[in-house]
Amino acid sequence: MVRLISASPRSPLFLLPDPQGCTPLTKHRFVMEFRCVLSAACIDDPSSFRGHSSHRGATSWAFNHQIPSELIQLYGDGTSDAYKVYLEFSVESKLAVAHQIRTAVQSLVI
Repeated sequence: MVRLISASPRSPLFLLPDPQGCTPLTKHRFVMEFRCVLSAACIDDPSSFRGHSSHRGATSWAFNHQIPSELIQLYGDGTSDAYKVYLEFSVESKLAVAHQIRTAVQSLVI
């Protein structure tokens, strides 16, 4: 899945081996390869997946694994709290919050 490739310290982080040496893994190439993998896995409509799909998924994964928000923002190349719009919450977590709010409101009712 991942292989170390000898490269100069100034080379891009993600490289693909080719007959001439290595080429940088571009967003276009990544999306094209990703769609091929999705197609081979019989995922409906692989063309609906874009490079942003992995950005959104990684952001939600990091948040759900208690990665500090500052690191999520940093690694997502964000300079604002805009990464928060990518967060996806499970139904269970939404219901838990609703239950906590209801409990808090009920405790206020006299």
